Amino acid sequence: MRLLAIIFIGLVYCGCKSSNDDFDPFDKDFKFHNNMNDAVCDTIWDTCGYWAYEYDNKTGLKTFYAFFDVDVIGKGFSLEVDRINTTGCDSLFYLTDYDSVIKELFSQNPVDIEKTKPRWFELGITNIKIVSDTIIPYKIEITDTERRTYAAWLRGDCNGNGQLIRHIDFLNEKDE
Repeated sequence: MRLLAIIFIGLVYCGCKSSNDDFDPFDKDFKFHNNMNDAVCDTIWDTCGYWAYEYDNKTGLKTFYAFFDVDVIGKGFSLEVDRINTTGCDSLFYLTDYDSVIKELFSQNPVDIEKTKPRWFELGITNIKIVSDTIIPYKIEITDTERRTYAAWLRGDCNGNGQLIRHIDFLNEKDE
């Protein structure tokens, strides 16, 4: 199960949204909506049959359905927190001491999750807090409107402009 979650951390960078506007990343309804608007969604392929159908609302929130072959196996979101300007961002991921370099960048640029608060409401989130910042990615705790808590992760990616983009990633996996 953990390996599956790790595989999808890469996929979670993007997301998918149903065109019927009732996408809830926390519920256990994994029925894929057949009325998806293909014109606004992307298909992201990964290896060994895993892929995601995603929607980017252009405000830093991406929602998705995750698949294995043709079966929906999960859904979730990626919420952009902020961007850090760096030099040689892409080369960071090839360093042998990657974790320490990223930790240093994160410590020099403290995370302000409160800035993302206006976008939480689209997802039914009432609170987000960092619960572990000792390893990368940081562990995040999300509370929804029904006061249920979920684990998510804060991670960083490089874009083509030399920026490290920090995201909160959440994957709701379908029970086997």
